[in-house]
Amino acid sequence: MLKLQLLGSLDLVDAGRDLAPVLRRPKSVALLAYLAAARPRGFHRRDSLLSLFWPELDQPHARNALRQAVHSLREGVGAGAVIGRGEEELGIDRQRLWCDVAQFEQDLDLGNARSAIALYRGEFLHGSHVSGANEFEPWLDQERKYLTKRALVATLELSKQDEATGNYVAALGWARRGVEIGPYDESALRRLLRLLDHIGRRADAVREYEEFADRLALDLEVTPSPETRSLMEAIRARVEPQVFVSAGMLNSTPTNGGSQGAAAAVNTARASARVRNVFSRSLGVFQALLARVSASIRSIQRTKNAASSAERTGSSPTRT
Repeated sequence: MLKLQLLGSLDLVDAGRDLAPVLRRPKSVALLAYLAAARPRGFHRRDSLLSLFWPELDQPHARNALRQAVHSLREGVGAGAVIGRGEEELGIDRQRLWCDVAQFEQDLDLGNARSAIALYRGEFLHGSHVSGANEFEPWLDQERKYLTKRALVATLELSKQDEATGNYVAALGWARRGVEIGPYDESALRRLLRLLDHIGRRADAVREYEEFADRLALDLEVTPSPETRSLMEAIRARVEPQVFVSAGMLNSTPTNGGSQGAAAAVNTARASARVRNVFSRSLGVFQALLARVSASIRSIQRTKNAASSAERTGSSPTRT
């Protein structure tokens, strides 16, 4: 069976067959992806396909371009993979071609979130662009957002389920996966921060927050929301000194000066706890500063690269 992978980088595989020539035809592959993944799934009218992929051509030339694309697909992946219904509709035979997008949504609809997330290798058709298909690009962008949102919601729900059963390691793993799927999504970040706070890893929470804030500043030129900043401030301010007293010290019979010795031991333990807390907070601040310095270096490098590129092409550098 043919396997069409659209979540993440595009791939088309079939045991024993070289499908590289098919992948070298961007518009034909985009047509195959649309037939396999577009909602509602099923057959699609030729007229709608013409406006998506050949909007610049008149009707006769656009229909001819569509016929050529379908012919090249059938030649490359097999005549039975792309099928028609009457003269005006096209679709795919799902008994011959498996698509990860369709399987991903089916798993989610059936409640198999773990299986679905295993299929989510990245955003829909990551890095793909089809020149001359202006109407296809908005559809592609819309589907990317839709599928990313479904993956993110499922991942955070899995994190909540594992947290409810006390499996904080798994809950933390799902929360991190959520941040990977939605690198600018604050609900995913807040779930990760709360879990790190709950298990006492506040320095890690500070680092995650600072990296997130840097991403927003560098890529989107915005700052975290008041809700997220408030959560981070609460985590930074939450210092809980712990006093550790040995069982031997509690059970021993006081001797001459024993009560003073116990009190001194408790004071020493308290002082050690304060030192640990100060060190932990300092480490968090240092990691946050290090993240900011790294982000600044990356920003400077981007500017230098843009300036170098502009110098080579003889154009003015543009702002990234």
